[in-house]
Amino acid sequence: METTTLLVAFGLEEFRNVIDTMNAKKNKATAEQSKFEQSNKKRRCVEMEKHDLDNIVTNSQAKGTKKATQWAVSVFTGQLKQYKSILIHNLKKLA
Repeated sequence: METTTLLVAFGLEEFRNVIDTMNAKKNKATAEQSKFEQSNKKRRCVEMEKHDLDNIVTNSQAKGTKKATQWAVSVFTGQLKQYKSILIHNLKKLA
């Protein structure tokens, strides 16, 4: 049974406007919440091109960090070559 029918049955028709106003506010709040959720979804699910993602990854480190890393790798590989040659030389002596 509908609310309006109950109000009429009990002679409380003046409350119909109050209930209609409350329902309208509730519907408006629900609609606003739905719009808010949809806008959040749009902002969170932004589609990006592959080159844009590559640019973000490339630019995520400072240039100084990249240079320092390259220097450290070159020093490490240089020392590795040096130790390798010493190891080979020592193994030849043992053989």
